[in-house]
Amino acid sequence: MAKTASQTSRLYQAFPQNRLFDSHCHLESMPGYIKPQVEAAIAAGVSNIVTVGIDIKSSLAGLAIQKKYPEVVLAGIGLQPEIVIPGSDIYDKSITTINAGETIQQIEKCLIDNEFKLIGECGLDYYWLERNETLTASEIENCKYLQQFLLKEQLKLAQLFKLPVSLHSRAAEADCIDACKQYAHKLPVIFHSFTGNLEQAQEIISSGFKIGINAIITYKSAAALRELFIKIVGNNKIDSVKDLYELGFYLETDSPLLVPSNSKQHESFNSPKQLPYIWQFITTLLRKNEA
Repeated sequence: MAKTASQTSRLYQAFPQNRLFDSHCHLESMPGYIKPQVEAAIAAGVSNIVTVGIDIKSSLAGLAIQKKYPEVVLAGIGLQPEIVIPGSDIYDKSITTINAGETIQQIEKCLIDNEFKLIGECGLDYYWLERNETLTASEIENCKYLQQFLLKEQLKLAQLFKLPVSLHSRAAEADCIDACKQYAHKLPVIFHSFTGNLEQAQEIISSGFKIGINAIITYKSAAALRELFIKIVGNNKIDSVKDLYELGFYLETDSPLLVPSNSKQHESFNSPKQLPYIWQFITTLLRKNEA
């Protein structure tokens, strides 16, 4: 039975329902001081900032920021899949198929001892894995198994602690959707920085999950993503961010990465204050499509 928009909204009540908020960024990785970034985001009309972790250390750093700005920042704890991909900038060789369960136990203890607001960033990444020409077929399959194990266990923690999930799904959308199927309309999951196809996007939204849209949609190379977005919006009127959220989309910066192409900030890195540029681009895109 399909869920109504109001039922889906209740599932995502941890997040603002009618205000502009950044659903995925990495505040602890921002250059310089955090305070100016938070204040600039608020001044730009961003009500809340979701900062995610890529490992336990960065998650705890995000938690410290949340404690300083409890009315604005929501911190997540998670294991980004690239930490188990050999050759990645964040590769952690200490996490293996033998001791991965212990790492999950450490995350569970952090959840018991602290007030994290979500699980994330977690998920699957086959993009960088399959581009590492130094790995054998066996090593690739072993890494995929490890990623899948960590994702399934983190989804279980999200269900146990009743927390939303920020999901990384690069070149692994089908397997991520499969891992999340049992949580359809039960667990709030955001497919962050989505670049999959139309069928996958429709399945995600019909399962009660959300799709995270960031500055990639502003890039010339993202024509397919723009076309997908326009098709899903269809004849629905998007007059406010609430309309966008109810249709199944959240906005994110993924900062300090991915500076919007229409930004007028002239900075070398992205930040939550740039979120309005993504919203502006989307509304302009839809108006042009209506013309």
